[in-house]
Amino acid sequence: VIGSASAHILVSRVAKAEELSMEEVLNLLRESQQMMELNKELRRKSAELTRVTEQLSALNRQLMAMDEMKDEFLYTVTHELRTPLTSIRALTELVHDNPEMPENQKTEFLAAVVRETERLSHLITQVLSLERFESGKQPLELQTIQIKELLDEALFDIQPLIQQKKLRIQTQL
Repeated sequence: VIGSASAHILVSRVAKAEELSMEEVLNLLRESQQMMELNKELRRKSAELTRVTEQLSALNRQLMAMDEMKDEFLYTVTHELRTPLTSIRALTELVHDNPEMPENQKTEFLAAVVRETERLSHLITQVLSLERFESGKQPLELQTIQIKELLDEALFDIQPLIQQKKLRIQTQL
């Protein structure tokens, strides 16, 4: 098997009735074989580069998806941190702006501020723990919670805001 260039040389020499030495024919065959081997190697390397390119593209897509998840996570975390901060601010402003407020109501509002501050601290601890969970440094401990108690606590914490805005909240579990 020889390449088209070598075949062209051979045919043109034969057509012109030129003599070809056995050494010239062997050289043409060697060159043709070398070219074929080079072509095989180029095809192999090209296939390998294609495979590597596909792997890099897949990794890039994976990184982009992870980056999007990180953005969503950061949005959620900042939203969750704002909730107790908003409650703390509203409660302290209510106490501050109403010096005639009855002492028992001030005490109730300040207790809610303390709970919201603890909640904020707990949220920050959870975010910091998340890194330890992901790295495997700390195992995940799942536990059952009472959703009604959680909901009642959340509503109790925002009760002053509910009263101030004259809202009515109904829950159904």
